[in-house]
Formats: sequence, structure tokens, C-alpha cells
Amino acid sequence: MLRQYSALRALLVAALCTQAPAADAATDNHFVTHARDIFSVLAGSWSITWFDLKNHIIGRGVESWQIAPGETAFVEENRSKINGHVSDEYAAMWWDPKAAKVHGIWCDDSINDEGCSGFDVTLHEGDVVLDGVWEFHGKPQAWREVFHLADGRITQKLYIGDPGGELMLAGVIRGRRQGK
Repeated sequence: MLRQYSALRALLVAALCTQAPAADAATDNHFVTHARDIFSVLAGSWSITWFDLKNHIIGRGVESWQIAPGETAFVEENRSKINGHVSDEYAAMWWDPKAAKVHGIWCDDSINDEGCSGFDVTLHEGDVVLDGVWEFHGKPQAWREVFHLADGRITQKLYIGDPGGELMLAGVIRGRRQGK
């Protein structure tokens, strides 16, 4: 964990040092705080259990979040078996200094017609919130995934719906950090 934190610090310093000289100090400070808070919630390897809406276990797996080689992004690998099917997902997040926010890309060609699609990352009351749209069987689907950390355990809630419409809870993942 300390090695990952040191790598994040190096990433933050590098990003701040490459900002244009006219960059606003408030934007820089927001980035440092935002990135640190996202990292503190997600970093590490998690043993995860997938639940349906009736709280029945439908899968298990491992989700790992770490600093990417070159310290340019924060990446996720999710390897799970859900309802008897293997699911391998990948995501990456990075700071966009021009837009002054964190963007991401999520890839899972088993349910994403495009293979990969973009999302935005925000913090809301300590939770990491991912919002995006992907296409499934030709139909755009809006999604929101909320990561909540409490007592060393993480809960992910996935909401899905029509773009611009109400998003409904579709599933829950609960995890605990490995090695703790």
C-alpha cells in the first residue's frame, strides 16, 4: 500500500508540475484532494462477492485497483465468475487538466457493444461515483456505480437506466481488501 501511495504522490507531483504556468492553484489543490480521496477508497486488491436484488450470491471474484505503469492512470482489473460465466473487465481513470476533472474508460466486450466506453468520476460525501453510458444490444444504457468504503469493506452499487431517465439499482458487489 505504501508503494502505491508513493507512486500516486509521484503521479500527482508530475501532473501538477506539467500544468501550464497559468493554472489555477484552486484547480491544482482540488486535483490533489480528489485523486487522493479516490485512491484511498479504491486502492488494493479486493475479494468481491456479487449479489442480485434479492441479496442472493450470484458470483465471486477479485477486483484490483493500482497505479498504471508510467504513473499516468489508476487502473482496475476485475476477474469474476457471475452466474456461472467468466467476466473480465478493465477500467482506467486519469486526471484531465483541460477539463479539470477525472475521466475514465471501462471495457467489457461481453456486455458493451462498443467494447469500451467513457465515464466521469466524482466524489460525493466520501463515495467514489462513476457515471457513463454504454451500448448493449444496440440500446444506450446509462449507468452509475457508487463505491462506498466503511470499516475496511467496500460496497459497490450499480444503477442502470435509460440516458436522461431514472437509474434503478441493478446489483451490489461487496468486498474486503485482500491481505488485511
